[in-house]
Amino acid sequence: MTSSSPIFKARGYTGFAKGEWLDALGDLDALRTSGIAVVDKPNRMVRRIDTPKGVVFVKWLWCAQGHFARIKSLFCSPRVIRIYKMHNDLLSKGICCPEPLLAAQGRDGAEIFAAAEVPYPTVYQLLLKKDSLTDCCNTLACAAKGIRKLHEAGFAHGDCLPGNMCIDDEERVYFLDNDRTSRPPAFLRARGKRRNLVQFLSHLGFMHSLQCGFAPFWDGYLGNDAPSSSTTERIEKIVKLRIEEIRDEYIQMHGHDRVQK
Repeated sequence: MTSSSPIFKARGYTGFAKGEWLDALGDLDALRTSGIAVVDKPNRMVRRIDTPKGVVFVKWLWCAQGHFARIKSLFCSPRVIRIYKMHNDLLSKGICCPEPLLAAQGRDGAEIFAAAEVPYPTVYQLLLKKDSLTDCCNTLACAAKGIRKLHEAGFAHGDCLPGNMCIDDEERVYFLDNDRTSRPPAFLRARGKRRNLVQFLSHLGFMHSLQCGFAPFWDGYLGNDAPSSSTTERIEKIVKLRIEEIRDEYIQMHGHDRVQK
């Protein structure tokens, strides 16, 4: 599939869609006010919507307008088309993520992306519910194995946070919010991996007081591969600095550093 040969062109929109979902989603313009707003910002909106075929999350993006934006659109496919393709790429490589249902651009320049709900708790939610140290360690190890699988498939997540990963009953890890997920070239993969590790561990360290530390995570991520201790120590040093930065940012926004549990 390419953006030059769209699956559908109707209702003022052009893009990709799974045909059976077009009727379930109905009037695409009406989706702007349907369901419950999860995110509502000037340049993007996400809504959770019940449909006859199940719950979907619909994301709207309003891109910059103007001369430069029009020129760029001649050479680049809409952002939601790239997001749609990335989800399919992930699934084709055995990486769990939301099923992409629709990606299209309207005449007014608005872009829409719809994906099926992943009905499983996030890593963040699981860690809040775990009563025992063993359960917390197992959740960390499971999340780490998922990140390792993502990296081994050649991907780097755009925002690898505990709240952007779900785990099902069979311990499969699902990656959410793949707007900036990519398959970097070989010479940039190490950088992408390191960035994901710092993202996950720093937000984890800020939101949770982990009695078990990061050891269970490293056990799950590294498996039988044992790098020098200086490698993990270097990453953990960066993580500690990043935790302080996140705390400062949180205090500026909320006036305190007590995360609501």
